[in-house]
Amino acid sequence: MELKLNSGDTITIPDDCRAVIKDKIITVEKEVQEFKDGDFVSFNEFGYRCLMIYKSTEEASNANYYHAAMYNRHCKKSVVGYDYWSFCNDSRIATEEEKQVLLDALHAEGKDWDADKREIVDYKWKPKVGETYYYIDCFFNVVDDHWSDGRLDNSAYNNGNCFKTEEEAQKYADKFSEILKDRKL
Repeated sequence: MELKLNSGDTITIPDDCRAVIKDKIITVEKEVQEFKDGDFVSFNEFGYRCLMIYKSTEEASNANYYHAAMYNRHCKKSVVGYDYWSFCNDSRIATEEEKQVLLDALHAEGKDWDADKREIVDYKWKPKVGETYYYIDCFFNVVDDHWSDGRLDNSAYNNGNCFKTEEEAQKYADKFSEILKDRKL
């Protein structure tokens, strides 16, 4: 489409685009978004919405390195960040909902994102207020409680005595009991 403009004429371009002028021709292009280390990025590949925690881009190959990525709802982690992905023009900052999808996938695999360190770390589950958790008492019994974020709850959590399931807590209670029964000083 050719549009003839006169001196003083103005045109409005969409917010996600930019005007490029070359040889007296104005071309409206989709603005390429620059991503920073730690940005959650959403893009479409082969008809699937993909998510990644962006690390860097290698200019020569246009490979995008990531800390963790999720393709077609399958989590693909790169703890060292050497894996790469080439994404297309619809790449954008992920929505809060999309970020949570990727974080939930990481948590399901025992991992989490540390935004301050900008790295994948081991995930330590912490209950929400009102949620049931399990702990081991001084008799090696597994006890359930409801998280109130109080002093005792946080003490159990900080000491590693806060479990999501009764089965997990029982496994540790049995191991602790076994260790102490077999001790020799």
